[in-house]
Amino acid sequence: MSELEKKIYYNELNFIQRILYLKNAQLASKLAESNFLNTTYNGKGDAFRHAFFIAMNARDLGPDLAKRLADAHELKNNPKEILSSEMDRRNNLVGLEIYNILNNSTDYIYFYSMLYGVINQYLDNGYFWILSNLAPNGEETNLSRLIKSNEKQ
Repeated sequence: MSELEKKIYYNELNFIQRILYLKNAQLASKLAESNFLNTTYNGKGDAFRHAFFIAMNARDLGPDLAKRLADAHELKNNPKEILSSEMDRRNNLVGLEIYNILNNSTDYIYFYSMLYGVINQYLDNGYFWILSNLAPNGEETNLSRLIKSNEKQ
């Protein structure tokens, strides 16, 4: 967590909200890791994780607080991850758009399953962003660029 993200987490979230935030992070990571092998850093798995995490947080914490936390998270100030942070910000916005589409559902299981399906559909149709020309460990390089999630890397 960035310093601002920690400040929001500890000062503005109650105990239950903190648990939901951490649960959503863990679930988003596990789903990305199990469904998108070797792309959980700057690839499709990364895009999925960000969209799923922010959409679940929007449902559990409200969209404004979810966006503030996501924006705060991207304030890592690592000059080696400029494109990565931009990719994450863009994918967070797509995740919020998906939340808004599914927002009418009050049933948790329905929301969860629809969210999973819609994110995967959006990935296939190029609504998300990923990075091309990554290092073997998934980090961005000077050759990396933002591309749509349905483009060949």
